[in-house]
Amino acid sequence: MVNEEELTSKYEEYERLRQAYLFIEAQISKLNQDLDEAENAIKELENLPEGKKIYMMVGNVLVEKDKKEVLDRLSEEKEVFRIKIDSLKKQSESYKGKLTALTKELEDIIKRDNLEKK
Repeated sequence: MVNEEELTSKYEEYERLRQAYLFIEAQISKLNQDLDEAENAIKELENLPEGKKIYMMVGNVLVEKDKKEVLDRLSEEKEVFRIKIDSLKKQSESYKGKLTALTKELEDIIKRDNLEKK
């Protein structure tokens, strides 16, 4: 007979891991959007002629900036996004592995219970 405490404990652990996994996946998605925006901004800025006025949001204020300065800042942001995405992908894979193992454990517990009932 299945131990209900064991099953409840495993299921609660599974739910915690699943929620953490989904949170990480949402963060990856948001960072990928931010990365795409930075890459698109860089492409647009690279096409602008030198000396063209460029404005950048600083808080709630638009400030005129030098093209090179903005490109440098966007390139740095892009690199930070990539590093964060890589780190989160590693965490995601770890959680995915744990979820797979825990799913198998739960399935085994349920199968064992069904066999014992017969």
